Amino acid sequence: MKTKKGSILAYALIILTMMAVISVAMTTTTILERKSSSATDSSTQAYQTADTGAQLGIKLINSVTAPDATLDDAFTGVYSCDDDDGYAKVKVDDDVIAGSSYELTFFDEDGNQSDTCDISLNEIGLIKSVGTYKNTVRAVEVSVLRLGACKGITEVSHDGGPNVDLEGNSYYKTVAIGSQCWLKENLNIGDFRNTLLGAQESNCSNIEKYCYGNDEENCDSYGGLYQWDQTVCGENIPGNERTQGICPDGWEIPTDEDFRILEQFLAGSNSCDEDRG
Repeated sequence: MKTKKGSILAYALIILTMMAVISVAMTTTTILERKSSSATDSSTQAYQTADTGAQLGIKLINSVTAPDATLDDAFTGVYSCDDDDGYAKVKVDDDVIAGSSYELTFFDEDGNQSDTCDISLNEIGLIKSVGTYKNTVRAVEVSVLRLGACKGITEVSHDGGPNVDLEGNSYYKTVAIGSQCWLKENLNIGDFRNTLLGAQESNCSNIEKYCYGNDEENCDSYGGLYQWDQTVCGENIPGNERTQGICPDGWEIPTDEDFRILEQFLAGSNSCDEDRG
């Protein structure tokens, strides 16, 4: 009988020990799961913050219609662009998720990072948004596509914006033809000149238009006619040999090469292959 009692006591101790081990294991597992859950929540919030920044960047870039717009034009106020550190960035504290912020940086289609806020929006191919929530950092990258050759620009300007012609007209529509963006409507600026009286252009500072059939109403309907020398008056556009002439800001007088590209798109190449004679 004593032997049997001893055996029962030993078994009882073994069972209690096993239960204690199991209890510790369960507690440890619970603590680890809680830590993992907390880390997942922070990661999710950081991703959401990064995505918020990326979507805002796309929205602001696509909201600008000027063909020569830069990062500085798209990102203003609390979203202003800063390149003091040698690269273009937009850094914002996120008001939606407390304790979070995001930083936007910009790259061209080849992956080269933009080092200035003065870069054209047409050169931006990628936005990288780095979101931070508490001490967790996550990043997302999104492609930027300003639609078509006109980059989503449907008219020269909006409500008297910066891209009006010399007389303040802002109603010119655009059209994408192949890889080029053209004004769909003819310019209509300058003083009417009566060609029946032998009128000729006088000087570059006085833009003069000629209306079809000497009927000024034709200029209102179809735009003005201009002599070539008059259209190219003015300084070259900085950075290239093109001329703005009487075009709105950000637009230029087409060159022979521009017309060649247009002709090739519309009717196929009409050039000769020199190697074949």
